[in-house]
Amino acid sequence: MFKTIVLGFLVSTFTLSNADAQTQRPPMADLLLKEPISLMDWGMMRAQRDIDETVERLNKALEEEGAADPRWRTMSEIEFSKEQEKSMKEYKKDHPDDPDFHSYRRTHYYYNYLHLRQFNYQYRFGYTGWSENKQRIVVGVAVKPFWRINPNSTEFRPHLIEEGLTADACTDLLHDVKAVLLSGVGINDPARLMQKWFGHYGPNPTDLDQIVAITNIEVNLSSSGGVTEGYGVPELACSQALNGGPATVHDHREKK
Repeated sequence: MFKTIVLGFLVSTFTLSNADAQTQRPPMADLLLKEPISLMDWGMMRAQRDIDETVERLNKALEEEGAADPRWRTMSEIEFSKEQEKSMKEYKKDHPDDPDFHSYRRTHYYYNYLHLRQFNYQYRFGYTGWSENKQRIVVGVAVKPFWRINPNSTEFRPHLIEEGLTADACTDLLHDVKAVLLSGVGINDPARLMQKWFGHYGPNPTDLDQIVAITNIEVNLSSSGGVTEGYGVPELACSQALNGGPATVHDHREKK
């Protein structure tokens, strides 16, 4: 009986000691706690989160546009509503056996609140970093042409991809990325976006303007949607300062 009690006590003591050992902070945790992280690193992490969300929102908007009635491009909302009402009246007259419009093909109007300019594309991913000369902050996306409505969907039409790889399209995509990115702060104010990313150290407005001045938005437009040698060098790369100004377009096909 006494041996059983002692044995039980020793087992319990070992179990508790083992549990304490497992909950002690490992050396790696100490290293992480001591490793300095710059205020810039924190800001870039926030920028990456925002550009990831921007890519998600843009793709969602493009899907919604693809599912909408294409007449939104040529009709106002009022005109579209009148056409819908007229169509439903004609359907009701021709189909008295379907008073609840169960078989009626409904379409919806697309509200282009952000005035997006390009829709036949797919945003692959976003990225943040520094320019090659380490002088400018870069916030960019990788994009590829993507026709959602293709009358010859069973036939591969490579010319559609080529038609989407243009300098005009690239600069339009720059506009769309900036529009969605800046909408995240409620107003079209790059300094407000910098406040969101780097405001953790309490900068004054002059400091924020300096950060805005060295921040570029980039679009890498390619048939594969890549930005590096491993994924395929983009056919077109364009960039523009976050606070506006002329866009720069590089056509890498000219070097081939």
